[in-house]
Amino acid sequence: MIGAAILLRWFGALGAILAVFAALPGTASAQANYVGNWTVDTGSMAGSCKLELSQQAFGGLPKATTFTCLGPLAFAQNWQPSGNGFTVYGLNRMPIASFSPERGRMVGRLSDGSIATLTPGSGQQFGFAQGGGFQSGGKCIHHPQSGYCAPPEDMTVPRRATNVLVLHPLAVRTDQDLNSKQIGLVEKGQCVRIDGCLDTRWGPRCLIKLNNGTVQGYINKFFTQKDTTFVGFSVGC
Repeated sequence: MIGAAILLRWFGALGAILAVFAALPGTASAQANYVGNWTVDTGSMAGSCKLELSQQAFGGLPKATTFTCLGPLAFAQNWQPSGNGFTVYGLNRMPIASFSPERGRMVGRLSDGSIATLTPGSGQQFGFAQGGGFQSGGKCIHHPQSGYCAPPEDMTVPRRATNVLVLHPLAVRTDQDLNSKQIGLVEKGQCVRIDGCLDTRWGPRCLIKLNNGTVQGYINKFFTQKDTTFVGFSVGC
């Protein structure tokens, strides 16, 4: 009886330990969401650089490699999932930055205080909420008509000329800068043609031409109202 009691306690303790490890974020499934190439934008005059996240172990953690990056990211060596995103480490496992989903990209603050935005370059799928909605920093990006989390197909950011269906009135501005002059407005329900979207510090900004192509400006793929982020348009109409 004593031996059986000891065995039960031992198996109970082992089960608790395994449960803790199962709950850790650094699992293979979590890693798979982020593995691949990322384009890094820090707003530097040197332009963007590349970050590659691998599942290959290097010194006990998955390997991280950067190409032509300056600043703290030049010393990236490892990474692992953390929270609702991942953390990149440098020499001696010193954290360089923790990144989390924001409007279809990953955003984090580097150890030198600068902001870095990562754009997926290998088709990475991340930040999807239960039921198919898309997460933005832990909060789903909503469809402006249903109010629910937008499905993945509405999250597509077109890179080439295409027709889009406007889901909410969107301001047309002269430049990519959200503070630039407003020169027009596209209304909900309009089918308009855009000439592709660019990744900017304000999120994806999409080129649109007005007045039979004589005037051009930019609209948002996503917009925010009262701390809630919405999809501005869907592809195809």
